[in-house]
Amino acid sequence: MSDASTRKWLRFHLLTAVLLMFTAGGLIGLNMRRVEKVDYNKIPATVPPLPPGETGHPAYTQIVESTVQGWPLDFYRAVSTHETYFESIILPPVVTWNQTSMILNSISGIAILAAVAAITEFLLRRREARKP
Repeated sequence: MSDASTRKWLRFHLLTAVLLMFTAGGLIGLNMRRVEKVDYNKIPATVPPLPPGETGHPAYTQIVESTVQGWPLDFYRAVSTHETYFESIILPPVVTWNQTSMILNSISGIAILAAVAAITEFLLRRREARKP
């Protein structure tokens, strides 16, 4: 009997291992990248214009900086707000972690790795079976 016909189902080719390594690296890279976004919101004054010398709530700009991380679902989100009146007020960032998204990202990563391994092994074993 040839080696290909007696190959155990748990053994796999070196090419499969290399493809799995690159696929896992790509998935880790996608999950570790951070996407940053900055929004500028003009907030109008809440009171009508006041006569000179009186103080009121003036119009101001609200700057919202957000950072998200994760693929295909965002599991990390940090939002920081800066409000500019006459001087800048910087509020501390609000950080949220979503454990459900982390679990779903892990499951999807394992499914992608399993699909790559199954397809690669199927193609390689089919090619080996056709060789004389």
